[in-house]
Amino acid sequence: MDDRTAGIGLDLVMHLDDIAETLGAADPSASPLRDDTLGNWYHAFLVPRLASTGACVDLVATDTGRRWTDGGHGPTVAGHAYDLVRTVSARRTRAQADASLDWGDAPEETRALLAVYGWPG
Repeated sequence: MDDRTAGIGLDLVMHLDDIAETLGAADPSASPLRDDTLGNWYHAFLVPRLASTGACVDLVATDTGRRWTDGGHGPTVAGHAYDLVRTVSARRTRAQADASLDWGDAPEETRALLAVYGWPG
């Protein structure tokens, strides 16, 4: 999948979840669309972003069992796919991400890179 398509997929899922949260109807249950979007985003954006710094990380959606890896030689960040998507799309503060994700032994530099748009205030 190309970068543009992966970005559009993340935008779609992110904004659908934004609307659901605003309406009080957020459904963090497993979703194939969320899983696929997270995997596409991981390979199109996160892996190159981390590689440019020499870092790597694997993601695991604990609710679906899906794992995304660039070779399995980095730390693993785990959480529900919903929380992973909300974190990478800057819909979670660092404190919220810390409460919902298992960072494993990911160093601080890697954690900062996971939030592509930076940590919201």
